[in-house]
Amino acid sequence: MLFFKYVGSADQLQGKNREEEKYAPPMKPSISTENMEFRPIAIRASSQMDNHYTADTILEAFSAVWHSGVNPIYPQWLEFEYESPVVINHISILCQIGAPKRAISDFYFQGQSKDSKWLNLLDVNSAAFKDGDKLKSWPVENVHAFKLYRLYITKNNGANDLLTIQQISFGYANSKKK
Repeated sequence: MLFFKYVGSADQLQGKNREEEKYAPPMKPSISTENMEFRPIAIRASSQMDNHYTADTILEAFSAVWHSGVNPIYPQWLEFEYESPVVINHISILCQIGAPKRAISDFYFQGQSKDSKWLNLLDVNSAAFKDGDKLKSWPVENVHAFKLYRLYITKNNGANDLLTIQQISFGYANSKKK
């Protein structure tokens, strides 16, 4: 299974040794060249707040928070397009630190078949991010390789103004590192 590794201390991740109103400094992902075969060639979103809050870096940068358009209308979605088919068998989602009500709640993780139909690979009702929760992970029961995957979001955790995701990472079944 392949995951991005973050370089930083456990105290930074948990926000210890910081002033009360400030969050821990962002940690940078460590991306090796062997991971590059699993990098999407395009990441698209159904909406975004503005050019600063795009989904383009959602797999890379801890500090790049994707924001939907203001007052989002559901469903919202993020698409991940690969140059060649890959098998994703795990998804992890990091909610925006300090904003669990904006976090993803109900969603499907889907792969697009050769006849362009979306197939549900994972169905999550109430991801239930709470204060203090940052990262949640789910196994994806998938043995098929797809070039196009989609996170299809039908509800957030209660905020009316925005839907946000801090970061997403995937596990790949056909990775050299399992």
